Amino acid sequence: MSDAPKVLIGFGNALSAPEVIWSLTDSGFVVSAFVKSGTRTAIEKSRFVDVEFVTDPAESIERALADLQGVVRKLNNPILMALDDEALWLIDELSNSIDVRVAGATGEQARMALDKRLQLEAARNAGFAIPDTQPIETESDLQQIRRFPVILKPALAAREFSGRLGRGKSHVIGDTDALAALGRNTDFDEVMLAQPLLNGVGEGLFGLASADGVVCWSSHRRVRMMNPMGSGSSACTCLKPDPDLCVPAERFVKSIGWRGMFMIELLRDRYGKVWFMELNGRSWGSMALARRMGFEYPAWTARQFLDPHFTPVEPPEKPPVLCRHLGRELVHLAFVLRGPKSRAVRNWPSRVASFASVLRFRLNDCWYSYNKLDRKVFWAETWRTLSGYLPAFSSLYDRPLERISIPFVRWQQARVRASGRILKTIDASKHILFLCYGNINRSALAEQHLRQIAGPRLQVSSCGFHVPSGRPLDSMMRTLSREHGIVFDRWSSKTISRDLVAKSDLIFVMEARHLVRLSSEYPDARARAFLLSCVSKPGTIPLEIRDPAGKTPEAYRQCIQEITKATSSIAERLKS
Repeated sequence: MSDAPKVLIGFGNALSAPEVIWSLTDSGFVVSAFVKSGTRTAIEKSRFVDVEFVTDPAESIERALADLQGVVRKLNNPILMALDDEALWLIDELSNSIDVRVAGATGEQARMALDKRLQLEAARNAGFAIPDTQPIETESDLQQIRRFPVILKPALAAREFSGRLGRGKSHVIGDTDALAALGRNTDFDEVMLAQPLLNGVGEGLFGLASADGVVCWSSHRRVRMMNPMGSGSSACTCLKPDPDLCVPAERFVKSIGWRGMFMIELLRDRYGKVWFMELNGRSWGSMALARRMGFEYPAWTARQFLDPHFTPVEPPEKPPVLCRHLGRELVHLAFVLRGPKSRAVRNWPSRVASFASVLRFRLNDCWYSYNKLDRKVFWAETWRTLSGYLPAFSSLYDRPLERISIPFVRWQQARVRASGRILKTIDASKHILFLCYGNINRSALAEQHLRQIAGPRLQVSSCGFHVPSGRPLDSMMRTLSREHGIVFDRWSSKTISRDLVAKSDLIFVMEARHLVRLSSEYPDARARAFLLSCVSKPGTIPLEIRDPAGKTPEAYRQCIQEITKATSSIAERLKS
């Protein structure tokens, strides 16, 4: 048995996972990674890591913690290292119940890493420029916004609700009409932060913090974002750290008692002013560029945990390089072609210039997730990225197969409905899954209503195709569903996963196109997936139940009526 120290990283779904694995293994660590059950990751192709699956905390925090605790015991208490905010939250929560070794943030440092309000206050005190920030807790707060464009983002990077872990969605608001629409569709069940939408270039300031200060500073600048409207980088290049920024950054890091690697995300506006955006208290997406320049932050953080007096040797200066993510670069082109979705977004990239820039390759360019000893990871990561975004760009290409399939699926489902055979299938079902696009209206309602009327005899779940998970229920649906006695205490949307599909005996979807997509992405589900209307007699409700999102209250009431008729039919069958 190897005496090399063991490190358990997670979630292995994070963009930085391959680079963290290679940094640690190159430094002599034995690495395992915990991954969300039902998902596929690029690191499963790696020669240098063992993968362990745990329940996605967006489905159940309790089960995720139990699974993670089991992995920790199996590996005999390895060093834990978070790669994303969900894992940071989960590891911190686990540290409250059992004795674990964590190379990273726990306790007060974890709260700082996950709460942007705390970060902004500490950054202001350290001397950084902070965008005007208005906390939004109620609809009244929202109505106080007067200047546009503005961005609303969750105050917490991860939060618990109804036994699940999730995060709200950011919104770019261009005018009062968009603001009013957001107010009508927001539950205000979490604090949001409103800030002016600043135009500029993203920069990152990185280092390793110890009790004696920060060492091994480095800096990056975004060349392109995957989504020009705002997202992670698809290409970035290195910069020399600006001493005028390192001074407040070191004050900031010392004031919060930080240890280990960190990233301070900044934005330099068109006038050259630098604004503090947030702290990343775990590994970051552009770790590939740091490593290409000799900064082995993950390995250094693990070494520092084992030896608090450890100080890495400053790597020699290297010529600047451009580091690119192949999948994200191609997705960037798709975003540019599609165009902005909000009128608040200005200076959208030129299509010609974007193609010329992305398709230009230089000899010194380097790539995210590339290791010549582990090449399969690069191609797996590229495909994972592309396949994850293909559905979002369906408007850019013709889908002849779907156009042919949908009329056939409607005809076939109408025959299933007329036969009444689906009711017999319900008799043998122990777990029913409802599926729509967003999981904030139709499938959510179906799950909640059937759970209320069927009781514990049946396990009921729901999900949607929308990524990411963690969105609140549509506020109009919450309000109008009460008229039918359907009460949602709290709600967090879930994205469809292999685990959810595998556990279900029956899957009910709302529209024919959902069946087409489900069959394409999860072929094993084809034989047990049907339109929800198939549980009712022809003529009682429409064959397809349309999405009411953004429509009139009457559209919502009609949707509620159609779904509750169908779920009532399921419950009556169970009682008979």
